[in-house]
Amino acid sequence: MIIGCASTVCRCAGARKSPAGIRPNSFNDEQRRGPYRRWSHTHTFLDKDGGTLCRDEVVYAVPGGALVNWIFVRHDVKKIFAYRATVLKKQFDAKN
Repeated sequence: MIIGCASTVCRCAGARKSPAGIRPNSFNDEQRRGPYRRWSHTHTFLDKDGGTLCRDEVVYAVPGGALVNWIFVRHDVKKIFAYRATVLKKQFDAKN
């Protein structure tokens, strides 16, 4: 059962473009062992308006189900990805 999803999108104006066909525009991290029952994090990078659109999508499940997620976990996951968006914007001087 998937009980949570978070995504962040930011325009990373200074990110280096990849030549077409050289590398994929996304990759996925899957937790094999750890605190989550499931954690799948997809990173996607797309050319947009002279920069790179950086998108994170996370699908996760926690032990204890939806109630544990609602009370303890979802706020932390949102904070983690809000922080990630802030750091990406600072690092790449995004105008977004």
